[in-house]
Amino acid sequence: MPELRHSSLPKAGTELIFAAFDQADRNIELQKESRIDPLTGLPNRRAYGERQTELQHLLDGKGNREGEAKPYSVMILSVDGDGLGEVNNPKVKPKEEDEKFYGQVAGDRLIQRIAGTLAMTFREGDIFRRGGDEFIGFFVAKDEESFEKIHAKI
Repeated sequence: MPELRHSSLPKAGTELIFAAFDQADRNIELQKESRIDPLTGLPNRRAYGERQTELQHLLDGKGNREGEAKPYSVMILSVDGDGLGEVNNPKVKPKEEDEKFYGQVAGDRLIQRIAGTLAMTFREGDIFRRGGDEFIGFFVAKDEESFEKIHAKI
C-alpha cells in the first residue's frame, strides 16, 4: 500500500477534509449553545430535561454521571421570581424617576440578578433556567454531610 503524504492529496481533497473538521467543530459548539440560556448563561430547559433524565437513571440504578456515586438524597429547589409581570408591564404608569425600574430591560436585569445569585451560590450545572422567571436546581447529596451543606445553602 502506498504511503499517503500530504503532497500526494489533491488540493481540493485537503480542503474538503479541513472543511469537514471545521463543520464538526461548529456542530459541537452549536450543541453546547443549544443548552445554554442566552440571557443568564445558565443551562436552559433542554439541559434541565437531560439532567432530569440522568437523575432518574441514577435513582433507578441504571447509570450515572462519570464518578457520581449512588445518592444519599436528591433535593430539588424551585425559584420563581414573582412579580416579574408587573415589572415588565406595570398596570399603572410609574413616576418618571422610577421608570428605570420598569419595562422589559428592567425585567431582564432582574432575571440576570436572580441567575447570578443562584450561580454564585451553587455548583455549575446544578441550577437551570426553565424559562421566564423560573429556575430549578437539582442537588445530589452523596452522604449526610453533603446533604447538610446543600441544605444550609438553600
